[in-house]
Amino acid sequence: MGIARQSSAFLSDKQSDDYIALKSKILTRDDHTCQCCGFRSEKYQELLNISEGPSPKDEDIITTCLFCYQCFYLDEVSRMRSGILLWLPEIEQADLNHIARALYVARISQGPMADTSKKILDTLMTRRADVRERLGTDDPGV
Repeated sequence: MGIARQSSAFLSDKQSDDYIALKSKILTRDDHTCQCCGFRSEKYQELLNISEGPSPKDEDIITTCLFCYQCFYLDEVSRMRSGILLWLPEIEQADLNHIARALYVARISQGPMADTSKKILDTLMTRRADVRERLGTDDPGV
């Protein structure tokens, strides 16, 4: 039942000079803005090949934030244990990613903001049960 995408070999070698140059070019073109949710940052962005081809053209590659990027590689999310499936049809994925980003920032702070973010996260986690009921699991890699 899992969803997996093939990474192009070119985009998987993130240490190569060619990749670094391409990433700079695409991030500049996209104004360091995730093309899925609109989050702008000069850090925490990835390149996504939307063509699925092995040798993508520049127009086939978009900037995505780390949260949106993971939506396209659920098998990696499972392997890295960086996320789970939630049943939240009332919230758009982009909005959920903004909420998750804000919760992450709040959780690393100290005091009441961190405490509140933990309570919100605990509430969101209760929505795992709905996915388990529908799919039999909340593991995105299954």
